[in-house]
Amino acid sequence: MLYPLLHRLLRLGYVTTEWRTPPEGRRRRYYAITDDGRGALAEQQRQWATVTRALDDVWRGSGWLPTALGEA
Repeated sequence: MLYPLLHRLLRLGYVTTEWRTPPEGRRRRYYAITDDGRGALAEQQRQWATVTRALDDVWRGSGWLPTALGEA
């Protein structure tokens, strides 16, 4: 599941990759987030915050959240 996601992020330009051989010997692929990737991440975080605020408002308005959490 992880590698298909990393390949997709690479195609989108959100990460870069390079092969390195550490002193232990086995060649490894290293990934790093790009500026575009940081921008996309920030946008996703903003969207998620909007969704969670909206759901929180709905749950609190319905009185469901405190009951479900055992607070009422």
